[in-house]
Amino acid sequence: MAVVNFNGKYYALCFDTIEYDGKWYNLELAGNLSAVLGIETAAAGTLFLNVDDMKLEELKKMIVPLE
Repeated sequence: MAVVNFNGKYYALCFDTIEYDGKWYNLELAGNLSAVLGIETAAAGTLFLNVDDMKLEELKKMIVPLE
């Protein structure tokens, strides 16, 4: 799962991945994690995170920047 900030709103992107020869690849949008979380197929694994200000700092601590 990846969390992105778009226009000040946070979204979780769920997708299935695979590691091959030291690199990570997306297999498909949505995937098993989306099904477990109950995200509709039409959303392609995208879930709006309704985060109040009190929990925003906690969420930011869990986000690891991509390099």
